[in-house]
Amino acid sequence: MSVERSTLSVGGSAPQGAVFLSYAREDIEAARRIADALRSQGLEVLFNPDAPSSAEDWEAKTGQQIRECALFMAVASAQTQQAEGHFRREWQLAAERTRDVTTGAAFLVPVVIDDTPEVHALAPEEFMRVQWTRLAGAQPTAEFVTQVKHLLSGGRRRPTLAPMDVHLTAAPMRTRPPMTALPPLAPKPPAPMVVATPPPKKSGRKIWIVLLGLIIAGAAGAYFMLV
Repeated sequence: MSVERSTLSVGGSAPQGAVFLSYAREDIEAARRIADALRSQGLEVLFNPDAPSSAEDWEAKTGQQIRECALFMAVASAQTQQAEGHFRREWQLAAERTRDVTTGAAFLVPVVIDDTPEVHALAPEEFMRVQWTRLAGAQPTAEFVTQVKHLLSGGRRRPTLAPMDVHLTAAPMRTRPPMTALPPLAPKPPAPMVVATPPPKKSGRKIWIVLLGLIIAGAAGAYFMLV
């Protein structure tokens, strides 16, 4: 089902200190209660149920108001979980404006009016960097109005509205498997001992025997020659 958003247009520029209220068309009654509660305390709210007549009309009125408003209040619900809607252009333009907003200054104020969990909300990443609040039954409380007035007072802090009542399930902790002892290393076989064999020594006794034999043979030969 396509979800559209009624344009907030009360002329061109946004009044100083105005709250821009962005919502899906199906949430118009909840948005009206929020606008009435804020206006009852003298706050300026950009809220009008008339739809834009053209893209040029949206840019000239709604786009300019988003770029000039003091707070951008995005009403999140099951309706804003749908794929399409004019509010998506509003949310994206507000997210782009945060690049020009001083760090820590309040500008984005996401408000959930049903049980839609924040972690599953289809919203720009910039919306997840601020604190969200939940209005039970889409009924604005006195505390809620007081907090919005505080944010409009110029405090350079992120929104401090009451956090959403969402029960988150912590991701299971990753643990390492128990370490087991490694088997002992097999002993290395002893390296074979290499014994160097010295070269055989020539016996001096054998030399003398050979010489003596030669002398005797020579003497014998000389003797027979003389006889």
